[in-house]
Amino acid sequence: MILYLDRAPWHKTSKTVKQYFEEHQDTIIVKWFPPKWPELNPVEECWKQGKNANKLGLKYHPTFEDFRNSITNYYKTKRFNINLFRYLCR
Repeated sequence: MILYLDRAPWHKTSKTVKQYFEEHQDTIIVKWFPPKWPELNPVEECWKQGKNANKLGLKYHPTFEDFRNSITNYYKTKRFNINLFRYLCR
């Protein structure tokens, strides 16, 4: 399996993550997205589309539970128009 990760600090410095990668190095190949280049990370594109299409970040939610439900419902039903070839084959 190839696992693509951004360079969030918890992906690189967490002892638990490091240990897991070491224990599974025969079955997991870790590939890092280039630093400070969110255009290459499809997850960032999903966040961008969510913020722009549904105004998830701008809509008022009276409680955190309402906010979480709104985001969960959106991402459970959304089909993203993402060209993965663009992200994975650079």
